[in-house]
Amino acid sequence: MSVTDAEPIVEPVGESLPPPAAPPPSVLEPGDLVASWRIAIVATWALVVFVYSAIWKTSVELGIGTWWLGARSDPQPPFVRVIPFAVAIGFGLVSSFHFKRLPAITLLGAVVLALIAVPDFSRSVGLATLELITAGAVLLVGLGSLTGVVKTADR
Repeated sequence: MSVTDAEPIVEPVGESLPPPAAPPPSVLEPGDLVASWRIAIVATWALVVFVYSAIWKTSVELGIGTWWLGARSDPQPPFVRVIPFAVAIGFGLVSSFHFKRLPAITLLGAVVLALIAVPDFSRSVGLATLELITAGAVLLVGLGSLTGVVKTADR
């Protein structure tokens, strides 16, 4: 049998694969935060980690320790030095999950950052001001995210 005598391959018309199933729609319920604001909040907490790294570096360069770093000659224990970072990373991780009250959680995180900054006014007003500005920025993002809260069910 030669190649020219071979029968052509014909696929059956009625036996094709079914079309792929569509992904389930993302349903937002009242109280949920839209994805763009959730991403903005997570990014804000990531930036807070960088800001506190800069505050740490500035503190070392100036020779003025924050309360959570301590003096160069008498540094705080490691678990105290990481408090601002633990707060930022903790709230950032919580923000990455689907919580109904995420703006309120973010506002709580801003208050915690402000409480971390207050004792530094007795050591260095400049560093404490940077810490309060950071807390204020988180507060503004939290307040802004209130605009992204779903009011009625998506249908």
